Amino acid sequence: MKTYNTIIIGAGPSGMMAAIEASKYGKVLICEKMPRVGLKLLSTGGGRCNLTNTSTVKELVTRYKEKSTFRAIRKFPPQEVEGWFNKQGVETVSSDGFHIFPKTQKAGDVLASLLR
Repeated sequence: MKTYNTIIIGAGPSGMMAAIEASKYGKVLICEKMPRVGLKLLSTGGGRCNLTNTSTVKELVTRYKEKSTFRAIRKFPPQEVEGWFNKQGVETVSSDGFHIFPKTQKAGDVLASLLR
């Protein structure tokens, strides 16, 4: 019988990111009901994959009133999200000064980086 330190339900972008981080501390299993992982990611941002934005934590907390969202934003603000993807090899760009996309403008490149 195999044992795992962490089991993640759902292999969407958040699940894959969580698995990458959890794998630093032990063996990880991801469970996904869809036939392929990351399918929704491929359609985000019109196929360009809007990773995050340039908002400050204060701006986002003002916009989102739910406590769970507030805690998540405080722990992993947009600038850290962008930095995390940069560490995964995804160069980023903001052509409009607000939305952060992969420099290649291809959601498939973001998915490939998560799968690596």
